[in-house]
Amino acid sequence: MTSRRPQHSYRALFVQVSEFKWLWSARAISNLGDAAHFVALLWLASQAPTASRGVGTIVFALTTPAVIVGPFIGGLVDRTNRRKLLLTADLVRIFTAAFVPWAYRALGLEGLFVLAFVHSLFGVTFSAALAASIPELVGTRWLMGANGLLATTAQVAQVAGSGLGGLLVAQVGLVIPFWVDAVTFAISASFIFLVPSRSFEVANPGPRSAYLETLKTGLDFARSRYPVLLMIVIGTFATVGFAPAPVALVALARDALRAGSAGYGLLQALITVGLALGGILASQIPPGWSKATIMGLGYVAMGTATVVLGWAPSLVVAGVTVVLRSGFNSILSVAGISLLQELVPNEARGRVFTLMSAIQEIPRAVIVPLSGLLVDLVGVSAVYAAMGVLSVATVKSAEVATKKPHEWPRKNRTSGQVGEMPAPSYRLRWDSHPAGSGEGASKPDRTRVGDCFAASA
Repeated sequence: MTSRRPQHSYRALFVQVSEFKWLWSARAISNLGDAAHFVALLWLASQAPTASRGVGTIVFALTTPAVIVGPFIGGLVDRTNRRKLLLTADLVRIFTAAFVPWAYRALGLEGLFVLAFVHSLFGVTFSAALAASIPELVGTRWLMGANGLLATTAQVAQVAGSGLGGLLVAQVGLVIPFWVDAVTFAISASFIFLVPSRSFEVANPGPRSAYLETLKTGLDFARSRYPVLLMIVIGTFATVGFAPAPVALVALARDALRAGSAGYGLLQALITVGLALGGILASQIPPGWSKATIMGLGYVAMGTATVVLGWAPSLVVAGVTVVLRSGFNSILSVAGISLLQELVPNEARGRVFTLMSAIQEIPRAVIVPLSGLLVDLVGVSAVYAAMGVLSVATVKSAEVATKKPHEWPRKNRTSGQVGEMPAPSYRLRWDSHPAGSGEGASKPDRTRVGDCFAASA
């Protein structure tokens, strides 16, 4: 009797889609450097005459590009070979990382703000180009596996990189962490260079002279494709429910559990553990499973765990619940991005992804500053209960996404070619393209997601 290797193992993914191996390696090493960079950057900002103002200014610089500039970057992602964008983003960030100490010494907090903004801007560019490229690179069969592996890697790198950044700051000062980050971007660029350029081509980018028009058509596309619009609404509604979590967790550890700073640190660490485990589990889900159903179940499970967390009687119960809640969050997130990657054609993916990200960050910017007041007014348990209810409430929207294409409302209102947003309606083939047997079994399923869309009369 011969043992069978798991069909959807990471090794199989790397063997059958060898280009992804280099892309994953690039992302892993740059995530590690960025985590170290973040710790050192905020510590450097805290050296300003007013520490809280310095840290707040840099956090603003890091978070603003996704909201303000992100949709414009999306248009660029849909018009340019994405390998060039990935390489450019890495090469620019070599300098924005390496020159941080000099900028602070020469220009103070203002120089730090500019470099942080530019660094984050090209980070958004890299993330958008990467997310838009994954479906065409790995095919439908490996979509959940690739996204799950990237999610898990990001969490592991966050923990390792943060620890590395803190250790370097303590042992060798505030210069070396930024140089280490610069080196990681150089390594990342070398890995991306190994991936053939054809793997990142946009089939029909549209006329080069109509850049602003492509931004408008990206918005029109999201509005006119009901499932895509629904996904944006789901994500935004969920963000409203998730936004108070960072503030509420502090109050839970300090006031409800009486666990102090050590307990709070433990819960924060367990969040990362849950996210990493969830990414691993998501990557092992068979490709034939409905991603919308996985999202719906994930929201129910996460909402239930959120309510339980608010009433946890002890730190042990809270810790277990945090791991479960974060794991469900990671699973539904991987399923959500994979579903959106399938719903959106290659030539519109950059605009839709960056638009969605920008829209979802708006309620977070409003709710987070008010979360502390909300916890003081109604109590931490009530806040967690409200968060859980809002999480479960998104299920109804996720259920609608499971409808077959002929049940979706026809809301196509645009015209033109695909790069300009096509006139015909689209139907999505929901078959999972399972691996075959015999001679074809060893070959990767590289069905392009764009091929899953067929114009219907």
